[in-house]
Amino acid sequence: MRAPKIVYFINGFNRGGAENGLLHLIRRNVWPGAEVTVVSIVRGQGSIIAELAALGVDVVTFNETEGMSMGQWLASMLRMAALMRRIRPDLVILSLPQANIAGRVASLFARPRILASFEHNTHLAKTMYERLFRLLSFRVDWLIADAAATALEAERRLYRHPPKRRFVLPLVSFAEDAIATARPEREEGAPLRIVTAGRFTRVKNQESMIRALAEAKRQGHRFKLFLYGEGELKAHCAAVAREAGVEDQVVFSGFSRDWMKAEGDLFLIASHHEGLCIVALEAMSQGFPVVAPHVGGFNDYGEAAGVFFLHDVAPETIADALIALERDPLRLRAMSQKSIAYVTKAYSDSATDAVYEDFYAAVKAAAESL
Repeated sequence: MRAPKIVYFINGFNRGGAENGLLHLIRRNVWPGAEVTVVSIVRGQGSIIAELAALGVDVVTFNETEGMSMGQWLASMLRMAALMRRIRPDLVILSLPQANIAGRVASLFARPRILASFEHNTHLAKTMYERLFRLLSFRVDWLIADAAATALEAERRLYRHPPKRRFVLPLVSFAEDAIATARPEREEGAPLRIVTAGRFTRVKNQESMIRALAEAKRQGHRFKLFLYGEGELKAHCAAVAREAGVEDQVVFSGFSRDWMKAEGDLFLIASHHEGLCIVALEAMSQGFPVVAPHVGGFNDYGEAAGVFFLHDVAPETIADALIALERDPLRLRAMSQKSIAYVTKAYSDSATDAVYEDFYAAVKAAAESL
């Protein structure tokens, strides 16, 4: 039997969860023996191209630019159709909104055997994208998501025509010996150290975290917030910290792949919506207690992983949660132990390998049957 041909179509090679998730799948050899081609509309920051090439993956980039223009997006639809006619893939996986829409349009002219949409989130950045997702949902054969809650909500919101099959495919896992056994306890009297990681966007809502520090300060509590990441709202968040009078309590730590090794007492998410939330699982792998709202993948694993749930992401709510946990070190310790136990059970390499094997078996069976 010939090796299946797989095309993975993505916007670009930036530093982000979807891009790092792709790299993780390749590193874990999710498609052993398959001919894999990764295609992007633009080069982006190019942060993972060299790593993909070193892993033996063919990389095709339509435009050697960092940003994407409307013209490049529209042209990518025709270029993707031509590429699919040439490669004749068994499976095309579409990731991130622009590439996903372009790939669906391209499939009208060059139908692959299986067209799969990887849903990383339940809400898209633009209303136009959501409308196009629904309009073109009839082209999608398989829906893939990195969390069950994401898959269900994305299908409800973004599909007029339900896909034939639905898969949950984790985009993160951890070697058993890389998972922490315990989290260092906070020194008595030291300020609570809060860590978060993600792009500075309105969805990630770092502004509410900063304003929560100001509210806590008003109530006599002084916390330290370490913000890992980069993005268009970083300067705005710095201005918010100055205006709120907590500039000396906020550290902008920049982008780091090893941010989860930072010193800290808890990990905070204040997003308006999420998918799996890879960074939360990375934090749990190092024993961070996690504070987060009821969104996305947290609805799947939050209770089992000991997440402290926020009923909303207003600054006052976040401040109240932080103050309550500062006063309850025993609860923080229990949350830490629960997060380590959950990640070990559900997201160790051995646990996710079984999921990957089942998915690839479905790919091979579908390719053989067509």
